[in-house]
Parts: sequence; C-alpha cells; structure tokens
Amino acid sequence: MIRHEFKNYQEAYETVINYIDFYNKRRIHGRLFDLAPHEFFQATLKKQISSLIVNV
Repeated sequence: MIRHEFKNYQEAYETVINYIDFYNKRRIHGRLFDLAPHEFFQATLKKQISSLIVNV
C-alpha cells in the first residue's frame, strides 16, 4: 500500500477497507489458480477445486 496522509479517521478507515476488499476479493493470485483469495475459498467449499497443502 502506498503511504497516505489522511484528513481524518473516516478517510483512513475507508482507504484501508477498500484495500482489504481488493486484496481478498479482486486480486488474483497465481498460487491460487489465478483466483482471488475469496474466489478460491468459495471454490474449495463447493469442491470445485481441492485445497492446497502448505508445508511449513
């Protein structure tokens, strides 16, 4: 996220909420079969794709 100076709390809040929405619902991710995280989650719930195994 690019640094911002905000006029007030509401402006900062809206900017963060918009970024979170973008990050989770619209940003495609190559590791998630070019789906947004939310789309990937919904597809795994519907068993359209299998969930990924993550080794830590």
